[in-house]
Amino acid sequence: MTRSTAANLQLHDDHDDGVVDELGHEPGTSPMVGIAPIEPLAVDVTQAAALIGVSRSAFYKLVSAGRIGPRGVQLGKHVRYPLAELREWAAAGMPPRHEWAGRRDRLEDPE
Repeated sequence: MTRSTAANLQLHDDHDDGVVDELGHEPGTSPMVGIAPIEPLAVDVTQAAALIGVSRSAFYKLVSAGRIGPRGVQLGKHVRYPLAELREWAAAGMPPRHEWAGRRDRLEDPE
């Protein structure tokens, strides 16, 4: 950690001149200590690309070519990919979108 990074992480409290973090908590007293991290339900394009081991630009090309099975969900200006579906798709061998859509339809409607 560089000196400037360490300085940014350790701020001084005006009241007792003790070291506090960027949110004003003394070391070890943050309300988040002991809380397990929450796994996201959906990830952005950069995270989805990283999960399958390609660059962001390669991910966009694969989406355009129909090679990414799961469809992104538009949330306002943002696109998110459901993490559970990305994992299911990868476990199924990462089939192209048209094959994945057919499998998903059969799984959702088992008639």
